[in-house]
Amino acid sequence: MTKPRVFGPVGPAGNWRLNAVVERHDDHAIALGFADAADLIVEHWVHRGPNDLLFEPLVFNHRHALELVLKAAIRECGARLRAEGHRDAKVDRAAIDDWLAREARHNLHRLTTRLDGLLTRLGEEKLPPETHSALISIHELDPTGETFRYAKVRAANGTFVDAPRPLLSKPDDLQAHVDIVAMHEHFRSAFNLLSGGVMSALENIAEFQAAMAREADW
Repeated sequence: MTKPRVFGPVGPAGNWRLNAVVERHDDHAIALGFADAADLIVEHWVHRGPNDLLFEPLVFNHRHALELVLKAAIRECGARLRAEGHRDAKVDRAAIDDWLAREARHNLHRLTTRLDGLLTRLGEEKLPPETHSALISIHELDPTGETFRYAKVRAANGTFVDAPRPLLSKPDDLQAHVDIVAMHEHFRSAFNLLSGGVMSALENIAEFQAAMAREADW
């Protein structure tokens, strides 16, 4: 019996528009995909009616998009500082990767603080208060990146317990109500600032540094 091609293209008579073009994307590109997925969830909700089971995927998509773009910006800040001649451990490529994997992990507060410090070293402005507010609000709801992914999580003693549900703060709380459009706009605005603002500024710095390097070689 022939196994189905799960990851193959559509057949010769199929609709080629149903093919996904799979490439090697960096963290920023992957973040854009998660942010776009959040847009689609809200669009589906608004135009086709509510589906409460989409709340967790919506928040997770936003959270993961923000985490990835923060990590991408931190790595790019390190690259720009190295291009300026900095050689300390805080901007070393391997050291940054190790810090992201071992210390920062999924902690948006740590990532935000680290990015602010690196932006300051580059002579750029820190993230604005409204972006901080969005990042901290989702961090406080989900400090480990597990709240909106699982119903059960492993506790410190190795046992499995109910995942935290910060919106249901009391044991007898059964429901909470959230304006998903307002929430979505809050998180999307923060993502746009990081993706379109910070990352674009870092790209401009990279282009300037490359131009200066070419002039130095003449």
